[in-house]
Amino acid sequence: MDKLDTLQQLLTKLPGIGPRQARRFAFFFLQINQDYVDQLIDTISQLRSNKYHCSTCNRLFFKSITHFDIHTCPTCFDDSRDNSKILLVAKQADFENIERSGSWDGRYFILGRTVKLSDKNPVESLPVALLLQQLSRFDLDELVIGLPINPEGEYTAETIIDATQDVTKSGQVKISHLARGLSVGSELEYSDPLTIEEALKNRN
Repeated sequence: MDKLDTLQQLLTKLPGIGPRQARRFAFFFLQINQDYVDQLIDTISQLRSNKYHCSTCNRLFFKSITHFDIHTCPTCFDDSRDNSKILLVAKQADFENIERSGSWDGRYFILGRTVKLSDKNPVESLPVALLLQQLSRFDLDELVIGLPINPEGEYTAETIIDATQDVTKSGQVKISHLARGLSVGSELEYSDPLTIEEALKNRN
């Protein structure tokens, strides 16, 4: 395998990129000026060296000139958020899209992934211990499940509900799901602000 093939193979690991697109990107990097390539490499390197996982919501965040705390992200650091409710989502992109919509003023928890149906021990691949810690930390009234409406999302939701039942089955914490205004197979990452607002407003 030559270097071009290696680059193409590496690029296919990017989300949504197939072999043909990867090949086009590979030739793009060969033809673009070197300053662009150097800047891209430097930016990625700097981002990776300044990334942290929030010890509260588990999301990825970056240290900046306005936020120096390396343990808690700016959203969790914000004491104006409503501590009585936590929205559970699968990915960082879901969190970012919901925040842009301005429809949620509560806390978040980001799982980082959904589990495959073939996974016989799904709890082991999810940050359940940290989630339980956060459920007990706040004076919580509601846990909102905001996972993808597909088989993996539903399997993950069932896993989370089972794993947190000691906290939620006391009756003090309500578990709700986003309204089905989100179509089957849809992703929060790609939903528009109005759809997100309606799904949160009509959760059950």
